[in-house]
Formats: sequence, C-alpha cells, structure tokens
Amino acid sequence: MRVAIVHYHLKPGGVTRVIENAVMALGEGMDVVVISGETYADEVLHNTAVVPDLRYTGKDEKPDVDALVKKLCQVAHRALGGAPDVWHIHNHALGKNSAMPEVVMTLAEKGAALLLQMHDFAEDGRPGNFAYIHRHLKPDVPLYPFSERIHYAGLNGRDVGFLGEMGVPQTHLHLLPNPVMPFAQATSRGAMDELACERLWLYPTRAIRRKNMGEFILAAASAEEGELFASTLAPANPAALPVYQRWVSFAQTFALQARFGIGHTLDCSFGEIIAAADAVVTTSVAEGFGLAFLEPWLMHKPLLGRNLTAITADFEQHGVQLGSLYTTLTVPLELVEMQALQRTLEKELQQTYRQYRRPMPKDAVQHALNAMLPEPDLIDFGRLNEPLQETVIAKVLASQALQAVVRRQFFRQPVAQATIVHNCRIIADIYSLPAYGIRLREVYANLAARAPGPIAALDGDRLLNCFLAPARFCLLRS
Repeated sequence: MRVAIVHYHLKPGGVTRVIENAVMALGEGMDVVVISGETYADEVLHNTAVVPDLRYTGKDEKPDVDALVKKLCQVAHRALGGAPDVWHIHNHALGKNSAMPEVVMTLAEKGAALLLQMHDFAEDGRPGNFAYIHRHLKPDVPLYPFSERIHYAGLNGRDVGFLGEMGVPQTHLHLLPNPVMPFAQATSRGAMDELACERLWLYPTRAIRRKNMGEFILAAASAEEGELFASTLAPANPAALPVYQRWVSFAQTFALQARFGIGHTLDCSFGEIIAAADAVVTTSVAEGFGLAFLEPWLMHKPLLGRNLTAITADFEQHGVQLGSLYTTLTVPLELVEMQALQRTLEKELQQTYRQYRRPMPKDAVQHALNAMLPEPDLIDFGRLNEPLQETVIAKVLASQALQAVVRRQFFRQPVAQATIVHNCRIIADIYSLPAYGIRLREVYANLAARAPGPIAALDGDRLLNCFLAPARFCLLRS
C-alpha cells in the first residue's frame, strides 16, 4: 500500500511526533511519504518531500489550489512510484492554510481516498482560525466534505462523538489515539541538589496559557517547608510570553516556593529532572489527546492535578486509574469579586460569539457561571482568568486555613506503588507503537477498499454547537 501523509510543517513536537510514530508503527510493507511545507530537520523520517505552498499562510495569502494539488500529486507519485492508495491529511480545517479545504475537495473530486485526522479544531476556542478559514472558503466548497472515500479520525472519544454529531457515520469515523512511547529512565536525582529542595512537584510543560499556570501557583501557595513546585519550559511563541512572565513575577513578588523554566537553566537532562520529581503535575484546562495523563506513569511517577474527564474517559475505560486527580479545585466564592467576574464573562462571551459569527444566547453568561460553581458557595479556580486568579491567590496566602483547603484538594489521594505499576502496564499495552500500527493499517485498508461515490457537505454548524456550548466556556481559552 502507498500512503501520502500531509501536514503543514514537520517542526519538533505535536503533530510531527504523531507522524513520526505513525511511520515507525506502520513498519515494513508500507510505502509512505510525508509531505510538508517546510524542510524536515530530524532523522526519524526517511522519505519526506517539501511542497512550499503547504506552509502556514498569511492573512491575505492564498496559494493556487489547482497548482498545489498538481504539485502534491507529482511529488507523491515520484516518491512512491505511483499514486497514493490513501492520503492521510492532518488538521485540514484548522485555519492554518487558506487553501487546504479546497485542496481536500479537489483530491476528493479526483476520487482519492482521504483520511482526515483532526488533532485540533478551529471551532474549539480558536475563533481567529475559524474566521480566517471561512473568509477564504468558496461558497460551494464544504469545510467538512463526506463521501464513501472520505473518513475522519479523532484523538479521543469526545472528538469522535462531536464528529458523529456533525453527521459522520460510524463506518467512516475512527478513534485513533496517539501512541505513547516508553521513557528512557535516568537514575540520578542530581537535579535536587541544584534545586535545593526535599520534595519536587514537577509540571513538565511549555507554560502556555491553557496550561493554567495560576492553578499551579495556587498549589505552590500551600507548599510546606522543603517543597518546590517547578515547571520546565517557557512558551516558544513570543505572544504567549507576557502571561508567562506575569506569573514568574507574581511568584517572585510573594516569595513562593515555585520556579519556572528549569529545563532551560539546570545543568542536567530532562530524564534527570523527571527522576528528581516526587510527582508529575498537570493543571491544564484543555488538551487534545492527553499525553500528560499517560506519560508520567511510563516514567514511573505518580500524577497529581486536574482531571479533564472528557479526555481521560477513554483511558479510564481501559483501566487506567486516575483517582489522584481532581475534577475541580474549588475556593470559596466570597474570594471572587462577583461583579468583576460577571462583567468579564459577558465581555469574553460576547467577543467569542461575535468572532464565531453567532448571536450570543441570552442566558449564556448564567450558563457559563453555573458551570463554574459546583456548589453555590464554591467556584472552580481553573475557570477564572489570570487577574481573578491572582486576587484569589493573594487571599489564600493570607490564610493558613485556606491554604489547607487548597492542599487537601491538590494532594487528594496518595498514589500507591501498585497503582503506578498497574497504570504503566496498561498504557504500555493499549497505547503501544505496535498497537497503533495495527489500528492505522486497518483504517487504511478499510478506506482504500471503498469505491468512489458522490461528495456531500457535513453540517459544520452542528460541530460548532458542540464546542461553543456556554457551559464549556473557560476564560483561560477566550
């Protein structure tokens, strides 16, 4: 079988890592070329090609669709010795390249078999991307086309469910969770000497906004003597740096037992930093697949922090035990200035609905507020934005009783060694590279065997409704 995998770029991390794993998992007997808009700089992939017009496009930039499709077909044919049996295209509707939806449609009209894998959605907290892709989309071109030879893949049960709500039949819809690779273990805890702490609670993340660093800092506000809360990496995107630097300054101002960006400053490997950690932490309010909930167990580390049940339901179905995580971290509602919160919610909701070209429901603010209050007198801290979080943390720092309330929730349940072993075994089995290869081969074979048929448009409005529900609204994603 000949397969052409298409993505905008092959920069380290994210989708590139998934593509690398996919090629390794497929192994022998498959001819695969990976086509992107930029040169690949690593050594994992051995058959790559560059089509420059696949790269991210600018505000008023749109490549010639026919020329781009022709070039893609030529490059794939040359690399594979024939036309692809399957085109595996990543994030075609995300709003990163203005021509990509039309490229997909043109290939479909040529009878190509297409697997459209969705890692992220413009409909999910990315209104700028949504507006961009629709501004460049021709009226007769569906953003989400459907035919016998077009299948969709999602990373988790939630996304697969939402795609099903849009109208993708189950026969054309695939749950394709990412593989999780074993982690090279380090034995040295030398990082502890540099960090000068007795216990290390580590957040191994690039500290972008949705990672909810304020909640991590709230936990640090309850730290006991000898503890250190530390994150590993600063944001790579300059636009994300002001929020990050604001938290760094806040922690320094209040002399919190917290450090940021230790991956940039410590003279030791990432493996040694992990080895030094007493537990791995996640406080993120939004994830795609959810590697953060799986990788720590393969590192033989307990996991603490926020459970995103829409993401982790798949893992728990397979038996992964996540009882150490909380679904909400609540603080007394009286710590929040309600008028300021309601004004902020109304402003951000209005802006979000406006960007999505939708009228805001009259009860949207109340629905969003209700979702923030698991109990009438308690509010979920992770639903607040940074200024409101700062105000709450300052009040928690002034009260030992409040610090104890936070600490009881954050360290809600000790993790037994047997749980670590249990989770490690399940994850290594269910989410292994060989298991991923088997799933992917089955999807390709199913798709390639389909005969061409008429092309229809799926109802993208129904997908947007799933993501835009006010009860899902989070200020850290507005």
